[in-house]
Amino acid sequence: MTYDEFLALVHEKHDSMAGEWPLGQAFFNVLHEVAPDIAVEVRGHVHDPFHRDKIDPMIASFVMERMDG
Repeated sequence: MTYDEFLALVHEKHDSMAGEWPLGQAFFNVLHEVAPDIAVEVRGHVHDPFHRDKIDPMIASFVMERMDG
C-alpha cells in the first residue's frame, strides 16, 4: 500500500466517524490496521497523532518513508 492510498483510507475513516474522532485517531487506527509494525513505532512517540486534530509532518514523513520504501 502506498502512503497516498493509506491517506485516502484515513480520510474515508475520519469522514465516516462524522467528527467523533480527531484526524489523528483515524490516522493511527488505520495505520494499525494496514501496517501494525509501523503503528508500534509511532505509538507513544512525542508526536503520536492519536489525540490530535492535525498530523505532525514528522510523523507523516516517518510513515511515508516506511510505506513507500
